[in-house]
Amino acid sequence: MRAFVLDPLLSGSAALRLQTSRPTPPLGPRDVLVRIRAASLNHRDLEVADRSRVYPGKHAIVPLSDAAGEIVELGREVRHLHLGQRVVNTFYPDWTGQHATADNTRRTFGSDSDGVLSEFAVFCENALLPLPDLLSFEEAATLPCAGVAAWHALMENTPLRPGDHVAILGTGGVAMMALQLAKAVGAQVAVLAPCDDQLCYALHTGADHTLNAQRTPEWDVALQDWTHGRGVDHVLDLTGETLPRSINATRVGGQISLVGVRGKAADFDATHLLQRQIHLHGISVGSRAMFQSLLAALSANRIKPVIEQVYPFDRTPDAYNALRRGRHVGKLVVAL
Repeated sequence: MRAFVLDPLLSGSAALRLQTSRPTPPLGPRDVLVRIRAASLNHRDLEVADRSRVYPGKHAIVPLSDAAGEIVELGREVRHLHLGQRVVNTFYPDWTGQHATADNTRRTFGSDSDGVLSEFAVFCENALLPLPDLLSFEEAATLPCAGVAAWHALMENTPLRPGDHVAILGTGGVAMMALQLAKAVGAQVAVLAPCDDQLCYALHTGADHTLNAQRTPEWDVALQDWTHGRGVDHVLDLTGETLPRSINATRVGGQISLVGVRGKAADFDATHLLQRQIHLHGISVGSRAMFQSLLAALSANRIKPVIEQVYPFDRTPDAYNALRRGRHVGKLVVAL
């Protein structure tokens, strides 16, 4: 089969190597062989390719963690899936219930073991979910990381309610899914981004308020003004670099979901967190159960993930480079 692997002696998109005759993985009794039709990129995939401190990989692996495809072979003990079924994989193959543990969040795809940027991939049965008819392979491939993280942040700890005010910092895959989920609930949503084109797309997707973060560096004050001095109910912080302002923008008793950390998170005064009784939640994707809830919500509300561009398989390095530039809205996808 064809597959991209990361050369352990190189880093970045230069590490991507196309193999044209990589062996198809063997199938265990409870495993499922999937013909991958689409895979999407997350910021984590740049860190894996860059051999970052968190992902120092020392051997050649197939990258990427998020994919959708169709079942072409079943292990003899598989009971709940069938040949030809359209499926999407979970990010954490062992996290099936609600609560995260060290054991059920240890394994992921595309970092310490082979991922999904290949024509075929093997998954345990529990790591796959059937696709609703609403979603294409490309749309479904955007969900395992970004979609589930958005659901986890907004709907699991303290679920959003109609009329809540939400601030979303960014316009990437997590942000655009969070925007659509929040609007489906009936929340008021402000989106912050450094580019007017990105903000225009956010308005088109349903945002009630937008702020150019470059022209409005004190956006925490602007969000307080937007809520008439009360503060927003929920901030979705996607980098950690903005935590002090996220805290200042949040109402007393509100919450902040920290969904990503780029480099080093900003220092902040924990006293403000304490005095205002703000709940700070670290979000690392989510469970199979959360993914099932997300898929049900997408179907019920006819929500489609936002995709900036779909790249053909042989242009995968271009997709990596576009992700690194960070000018996209929504997700970047590779079609196989």
